[in-house]
Amino acid sequence: LILWGTGGGPGQGGLSVVVHLYRTAFTSFQLGYASAIGVVLALIIMTLSLVTLKLFGFFKKE
Repeated sequence: LILWGTGGGPGQGGLSVVVHLYRTAFTSFQLGYASAIGVVLALIIMTLSLVTLKLFGFFKKE
């Protein structure tokens, strides 16, 4: 929002997923769609976190 203002740039390409989620839920009142975005975002974050922890050896057996 700082870079593009309230419009989000051409085609709203400058918006992050979280801002899109917020606008979908609280501006458009599409709560089901916003919930689906939130669940998918949480799954992506959990997957990337587990991969990162695995790569850096957090799950080593001692």
